[in-house]
Amino acid sequence: MKQIVSILVLIGLIVWGYLSVAGFTSYLLMIGLISALVIAHEFGHFYVAKKVGVKVERFGFGLPIGPTLLEKQVGETKFCLHPVLLGGYVSFPDDDPESDVPLDSPDRFENKPIPQRVAIAVAGVVVNLIAGYLIMVFVMLMWGYPGHYFVKIKSFINNHSPAQQAGLLQGDIFVKVAGQDIKTPSVLIDYLHSHKGQPVSLTVERGNALKTVTATPDKTGKIDVVLIPTHKYIPLKNPAESVVKAYTFLQEKMVQNFQAMGQVITGKRSGKEVSGPIGIIEQGGEMIQTFGISDGLVITALISVILGIMNILPIPMLDGGHLLFMFFEKLKGHPLHKGIQERITQFSFVILMGLMCVILWNDINTYILGK
Repeated sequence: MKQIVSILVLIGLIVWGYLSVAGFTSYLLMIGLISALVIAHEFGHFYVAKKVGVKVERFGFGLPIGPTLLEKQVGETKFCLHPVLLGGYVSFPDDDPESDVPLDSPDRFENKPIPQRVAIAVAGVVVNLIAGYLIMVFVMLMWGYPGHYFVKIKSFINNHSPAQQAGLLQGDIFVKVAGQDIKTPSVLIDYLHSHKGQPVSLTVERGNALKTVTATPDKTGKIDVVLIPTHKYIPLKNPAESVVKAYTFLQEKMVQNFQAMGQVITGKRSGKEVSGPIGIIEQGGEMIQTFGISDGLVITALISVILGIMNILPIPMLDGGHLLFMFFEKLKGHPLHKGIQERITQFSFVILMGLMCVILWNDINTYILGK
């Protein structure tokens, strides 16, 4: 009965969103794309685990929050569908203290040789990296290289913003700041921040024409606009170029992304600029709605690679955390005591959940409350 009620509620929410939220299908598509990345990651773990003989008791589509919507036993694995689609998991006997699989069984993850456990741990990361790369190859073959990065005004934060006083309009696309090409949003943001209270020359594209205006950032270095990024695609001369250009594009964006993260950590940039799930869905949905599926796929490719890189970090609760414990096991000649592993994992869980709460709060303030 709970499953039927949950399914009806989910269908009701989708129908309500379709009827009430402008561009809802774009947001739903973005949720689908991100969910596909997570499931692909978990499928990597699932596939390699099965290949080396580890029993997979459950494969979850979505996070196990609330009642399970659907479940089906296929062989030794129970496949489950959960209402919170932005997530997924695979569950081994090691994850269930009440599992009836004997502690010394070769079906358990912990009883496999280290090379096999490493292969299982990195499989999801490898799938995400490959998926991100293949998506970018597809984008370049279909639309070209996203060579010029522009930032478009989505809306104004207040009715007397420096942007409005300068004569900028919603829909204007920033092309240059003080004669400098805007290849990434940070070029515009950093320049404005370093010229607080000073007149700044801005060139925007409006329709098919270019217009130059002068805006004066406020004391915080902002002109009070909500921005969304977009690309202008350059067709490839030869389809084979996509093989190399997809890699160089992703590499360049990852360097920029982690440089920005470093600036947030060191306090050079505000933590409010970090987007969580709500922000990613909102921005991705806006880009799909405004510029088409191509930009949504670019975001998906970038997220896929970021997921892979972040998951390999040596942090318990992540795939890299398993690799860290296995590294110490190799050094010591035996695994760390389970109690120690559990305490380290619990501490990491608290830190990660706290960080996620901060990011979600930023998302709620920015995209829901509009602060």
